[in-house]
Amino acid sequence: MPSYVLRISTTQFAISDEPVIEEASASFRMVNGTRYISYVIPATEDAPAVSTIIQINEKSLEVRRSGGIRGKVVYSLGEPAHSQLDLGFSCLNITNETDYLAIAQLGGNLSVTLRYKLYINEEFISDCEMEIMLYGS
Repeated sequence: MPSYVLRISTTQFAISDEPVIEEASASFRMVNGTRYISYVIPATEDAPAVSTIIQINEKSLEVRRSGGIRGKVVYSLGEPAHSQLDLGFSCLNITNETDYLAIAQLGGNLSVTLRYKLYINEEFISDCEMEIMLYGS
């Protein structure tokens, strides 16, 4: 399976205009019109390894994590999506109200832009934007 470079930029505008950037080597496959990105963030001295699978289709995006962080977070265009994420020391109830999802794929490159309102434990946290860039290598 070819290798890809993945860059995920997430901005929580109530906290900062500066995005949090996550970069990793990843794998990519497409099955029946649904795109799947898989990657692992290795363990560090402060945190255990986390495996992630991102599932993308035209109306939703789902991020499933296992390892040091477990659970899934769902973003569903046009309707609130409820999820739960176990951080190991705390469990978060997450609701996302997604109002924009754009997917562009050209050859081995993929770009996804997502805008949503983030609620944690029923409290509004921030308007957010996530950009996923996947580059074939």
